[in-house]
Formats: sequence, C-alpha cells, structure tokens
Amino acid sequence: MNYYENVPVTCEDNGRVVDGEVVNFAPKEYMTVALNGMQLSMQWDTKLQEYRASMSGLDFVADAPKQY
Repeated sequence: MNYYENVPVTCEDNGRVVDGEVVNFAPKEYMTVALNGMQLSMQWDTKLQEYRASMSGLDFVADAPKQY
C-alpha cells in the first residue's frame, strides 16, 4: 500500500486552496482526493501537466502528490 502526502487543491474560480487527502492515485491518469467530506475525482491533463476536475460549476487543479 502506498501513502501520499496531502495535496493542495486549488479552485480556479475563487482562488481558495484546500488540502486534500489522496484516496486513490494512478500516476498521469487520475487521482481521487477527499475534501471536507466529499470526494473529487481528478483526471490528468497531458497538455497542462496537472490533475483537473469540475464539480458544482467550479474548476479545480492539483499537482501529483509526493509518496512516502
């Protein structure tokens, strides 16, 4: 089992940054993070080299987590 550091998730619409707990991760494919009791499924964007997701009309971005 792999363990990852929490990853900062940024809302592009309002600039807020929240630490997300990594629930599931496949490098350069997808990442699922838990934010304040909800899960956000993020997909890898090869063009921008970051994980992206949309929920409730808001766009979120995050970098890959560090493994420890």
